[in-house]
Amino acid sequence: MSSHTPSSTLETVFATLNRDREQQGAVQNRGEPAPPPRVLVVEDDAVISYLIEHLLTRAGFAVDLAADGRQAQDLMETLPPPAVVLLDVMLPFVGGFELVERVRGKPEWAKVPILMLTSKSQESYVVRAFRAGVDDYVTKPFRPEELVARVRHLAGV
Repeated sequence: MSSHTPSSTLETVFATLNRDREQQGAVQNRGEPAPPPRVLVVEDDAVISYLIEHLLTRAGFAVDLAADGRQAQDLMETLPPPAVVLLDVMLPFVGGFELVERVRGKPEWAKVPILMLTSKSQESYVVRAFRAGVDDYVTKPFRPEELVARVRHLAGV
């Protein structure tokens, strides 16, 4: 006959679980916290850009902003690849489709998911975007929580 009562067995199980949690916490706390996933947002409308930055920051992302295609190209040369690129079609200097080609043509950026966010809802634009290599296409006006959910999905978080 065992000397353990049901309550002492439960106490042992809870003590073991708590010890394991404390050890896991100690291991996780020794290292630096993981940086938040980054999103490169390329949007020439300052109001929309601010809204997207606010939504994504609130959702736990770090956001890099480019107001036009030229700034986006500069960031591609200086930043490591982000978790997601979110860009408009109609941009000053370098358009969205050309940026998709540049992202896909840059080896370290080639696998970065691209979400195109645009007011262009015609089927020809959607088809052209997917043929160019985008991973998702959202039209404006967009639903904020849906946009965040799509970015999370593409980022794998």
